[in-house]
Amino acid sequence: MKDLTKGNTLKTFLIFAIPLVLGGVLSQGYNLVDTIIAGKMLGDTGLAAIGATGSFVTLISSVLWGFGGGYAVYIARLFGSKDFKKMKNCIVSGGVFISLSALIMGIVLFLIKDPIFDLLKVDESIRKETFEYFGTYILGLFIIILNNFGFSIMNALGESTYPFFMSLISALLNILGNIISVAFLRMGVFGIAASSLFAAFVVDIFYIIRLRRCFAELGLGKERTELSFKYIKDSLPYAGPNTFQQTVLYIAGVIASSIINGMGAAATAGFIVITRIYDFCAQIYHNSAKTISNYTAQCVGAGKTDKIRSGVWLGIAQGCAFVLPVILLCMIFSEPVCYLFFDADAEREAVEIAVTFTKYFLPFIVFQLLCNVFHALFRGVKSTKCLFISTTIGAVSRIVLTFILARFYNMNGVLCAWVLSWVIETVYSLIIFMGDSWLPQNTSK
Repeated sequence: MKDLTKGNTLKTFLIFAIPLVLGGVLSQGYNLVDTIIAGKMLGDTGLAAIGATGSFVTLISSVLWGFGGGYAVYIARLFGSKDFKKMKNCIVSGGVFISLSALIMGIVLFLIKDPIFDLLKVDESIRKETFEYFGTYILGLFIIILNNFGFSIMNALGESTYPFFMSLISALLNILGNIISVAFLRMGVFGIAASSLFAAFVVDIFYIIRLRRCFAELGLGKERTELSFKYIKDSLPYAGPNTFQQTVLYIAGVIASSIINGMGAAATAGFIVITRIYDFCAQIYHNSAKTISNYTAQCVGAGKTDKIRSGVWLGIAQGCAFVLPVILLCMIFSEPVCYLFFDADAEREAVEIAVTFTKYFLPFIVFQLLCNVFHALFRGVKSTKCLFISTTIGAVSRIVLTFILARFYNMNGVLCAWVLSWVIETVYSLIIFMGDSWLPQNTSK
């Protein structure tokens, strides 16, 4: 565990962020392997089956990720203020609450899967495979969510090395599970989903063990844990806005996905490849930005708000340093990168969609990086209004532009709308950041 507000800020940021970024690369790495195995061994059908409900699953997960991420910011603030007993009770209560919520949500969604498929316009030719993947993953969603919760809580405690090793273990188990279940046991997309759940379950156990040790190090090992909803309620000023922010953000993705699915299986297959490439790059700067949210929350808890603004600029520079080389490589080798996901018989349209995004649209992800840093800042200082408005502007602009541009330019229109929404939101967030309205208690310290 580490207090991020002490010592040299640059050194602290790098030491904290590097394991986080590497962990994010590993977690997205096995998602890439999932998709590569699906594309190479199961063809366009396998790719489309995974991608058809991908945006919807991400939306549902984002509600819980958002709550867990915001909750972790609250934990970071308690850690910064040295209120360790309440912190322990909050962590345990939050873990139980988010796991039960995910389990109940997964069961309900499984029971209404057919209307969901209709809403997403899932092509009849891939419905069977889509059900296998979606049904398995959604019923085990609570396992995945608890994994993310443990990751976020450890970051809130200033510890990023342990989550890195957990990501490494998860990646290795997932890749091995995919190879065995798909290549040898011929379990299809069911095997891909089951491998993800098994890997997450193993890591969940390790997170629970590590958190128990953290409590012992703080002298709380023998303290009675109080399970209470009041701790959930206390966290809402942090968890609530983040949940809203994530939900609004991904609703736009679901709407775009339904439009893409309506363009046919080739468009769906191409877009899942786009999503994997985007997610790989986004996870790098997203995990880098977690340094900002945890650093900011600890600064507020410790009364060191004068250090926040310089930390944000450092966070932006750090995120760019991490992600720009990856973007450049993807652009230069766009065709080889995209062909990794397709077999020899893949439809040319699907491949061209993926290559076009990687070569021409991916560089604009830098605007999304800036948005992500500002989201982390607003989350860390509990600036609910700024977070709400920023996210809503980005989501609404993407939805409106997608409906307009997709009518005239098909997939290129969808991609243009996505990029333009990043630019619009970045302009707003930058204007807000240059002022003082986001500062805690409206102070310019």
